[in-house]
Amino acid sequence: MAPPSDPLAAPSVNAYKEAVNGYKTITNRTPYKRFVCFVDDLDRVEPQSAVEILDVIKNIFEIQNCIFVLAIDFEVVVKGLKHKFGEKTEENEREYRQYFDKIIQVPFTMPVQSYKDHLEIFIRKNLLSLGYDTDESWDLKVLKDVAYIATGGVPRAIKRIINTMSLMLTIDEESHGDMGEPLENVLLESEQSQRDKETFLKTVFIVVSLHIHFPEVYLNLVANHNYLKWNFENCKIELNSPKDVSGSVLAEDGVSDSESWKKVLSHICLNSKDQWIKQRSSEVLDIFNALCHVLNVNADDGLNDYALDTLSDVLGLVKIVSIDQDVRRDTDESDIRNDSITHFFKRLHQNMKDELPWAYLPEVDAESFAEFIRKSYRNYDISCGKESWPLQYLEFFAYVKSPRFGISLRPKFNQNFKKSHQHMDDILKALSSRIAGIAFNPSLTFNHDNGYFFITFKGLSIQDLVNSKDIKSFISLLKSSIELFRDVCKDIIPR
Repeated sequence: MAPPSDPLAAPSVNAYKEAVNGYKTITNRTPYKRFVCFVDDLDRVEPQSAVEILDVIKNIFEIQNCIFVLAIDFEVVVKGLKHKFGEKTEENEREYRQYFDKIIQVPFTMPVQSYKDHLEIFIRKNLLSLGYDTDESWDLKVLKDVAYIATGGVPRAIKRIINTMSLMLTIDEESHGDMGEPLENVLLESEQSQRDKETFLKTVFIVVSLHIHFPEVYLNLVANHNYLKWNFENCKIELNSPKDVSGSVLAEDGVSDSESWKKVLSHICLNSKDQWIKQRSSEVLDIFNALCHVLNVNADDGLNDYALDTLSDVLGLVKIVSIDQDVRRDTDESDIRNDSITHFFKRLHQNMKDELPWAYLPEVDAESFAEFIRKSYRNYDISCGKESWPLQYLEFFAYVKSPRFGISLRPKFNQNFKKSHQHMDDILKALSSRIAGIAFNPSLTFNHDNGYFFITFKGLSIQDLVNSKDIKSFISLLKSSIELFRDVCKDIIPR
């Protein structure tokens, strides 16, 4: 027997009953004797429409061996009864309750208040299911607290945060070029500490939570990453805050100048167009304090270079999944131009200029700075002088999440020695031969791609170099590496 037509297309309740009875002749041949009909998302339509739907479907509730499960938010749907009973008061509260009592025989309320007790287990389980190996030693309490503030502990909303994390890290992995590395791979290297990996993923979780549930706050974080330096008096200029400053905000008590950023945060929330965000300025502050905790910084001391780099990396990734054009715009580079890594590269540039006069390196430019490339490494590039044969281009680069530092070199190709994979291989073989005959640093590796050679020093952290007071031995190693490359190119490339 062919099943009857779609019951949803039935023109009347009686037709629907007949359709269900038709299906029952099929189930009689199976061990299943009941139909279970799930009615979900009634609270997502207009409340009055939801009540009208209930009025219709309650007429078919008496069908034998049929069970109807209604998943609804009572507080939302109950608003649809106003046209029946008027505004809900103590006098008509019984009528409101009896309406649902006549429809629902076995009520069950989801234990949402107990969600928080199990959030840590839920978050860990979902991170593991997406391939994030959250070691048992990881303390996920801070993520549990952030998730509860942002979502109220609703599992579906937390799942969305984790799915967004998975999407943006997957896109980053698929879209990175030969010059860069996906951040996730950098973090998973054996030489990378577990602590850095934990800090990174926790920061991702917090920033994605802000992006989804507090978009106006997130937008301002994108505009100025160093939130501990947010200045309340300048917030109308520096940040995307409304131009009208509330007198109540200006008159806040108990907030010192060193905590000006908290006043800015409060101002952003209180001036939000979203009533939900407007009522949660203190909870948003808790999220930013949690971010300080994860980045291991003291709010009074400000964000150090490592914390700022980590936050910048994460914000760059979240832009991948953002549909807000304002969020996707370029960010202020003022912090980058003045940080310790940029100053280190400028110092290195001056040393290389002194040690390699044949390269005719330009003067150190005050406007030069170490760019973030694909949010995984910093680079500082220099064009060599016209007389610097056979070297055309020099670049320093350092991965911010793994201990590797390197230099990129481009030889001057010509008509007799054009850029080709074969010619690059010839130079690489000659370099390997020279290295084999001398006592050279074993952590140093050579490779090439698209006309560029890369000399990489593994196990060398940019932070160690930045903090080092004496880099003479490192300068000597760089100089000998570059001169080795120059000598090989001179022998191979006809002038």
